[in-house]
Amino acid sequence: MAKEEEFLRENGGNGNGAVKGRQVSRSDFPSDFVFGVATSAYQIEGACNEGGRGPSIWDAFSHTEDGLGTKVNDEGITFYNNVINALLEKGIKPFVTLYHWDLPLHLDESMGGWLNKKIIEYFALYADTCFANFGDRVKNWITINEPLQTSVNGYDMGIFAPGRSENSLVEPYLAAHHQILAHAAAVSIYRSKYKDIQGGQIGLVVDCEWAEANSDKIEDKSAAARRLDFQIGW
Repeated sequence: MAKEEEFLRENGGNGNGAVKGRQVSRSDFPSDFVFGVATSAYQIEGACNEGGRGPSIWDAFSHTEDGLGTKVNDEGITFYNNVINALLEKGIKPFVTLYHWDLPLHLDESMGGWLNKKIIEYFALYADTCFANFGDRVKNWITINEPLQTSVNGYDMGIFAPGRSENSLVEPYLAAHHQILAHAAAVSIYRSKYKDIQGGQIGLVVDCEWAEANSDKIEDKSAAARRLDFQIGW
């Protein structure tokens, strides 16, 4: 930048970076200075699935909004605005769930989904976007639906997406922990930035397979309590 400014001063440059009263010619450059135009295969060639070409990491990266999933999808905002408005016109009060098991594939493939603590930041950004765009009409928010199902069936049993069962001693607990923290982050944002203005409420949906002690024995009561802790101890 300093060299550019010096060049402009010496050659009558204006504030927009243009040079006045000075023509640049080939002779201004050393004889061995090479002028050229560069291309990059991925940037210009196309043909992503032709000629034996396989996909590169950029084929996946560039098909995700801003590469990370943090750019607001205006079409999505418009769609849900229309849904919310249509419900209200029919006298239906919307209760909006932010997450019902449908994690963006990019977040799962690029960082491990709920196994990565960084997902809390992404969930917070997503929640903030929803509150800002829909909170003037949506007064009832649910952060996460049935986190137990995601944790156990998604990261332990492997019967729900993402279908993992490789490390049942660790992964379901990580997924559960990060969902709790993501819920807390979203609630904190809503209460600190939006609740006083929008007047809504926010919570979490938990499901439970109820358990009761088979007898008055302490071991049966402890087993029932432990079962309920796993089910609804969120």
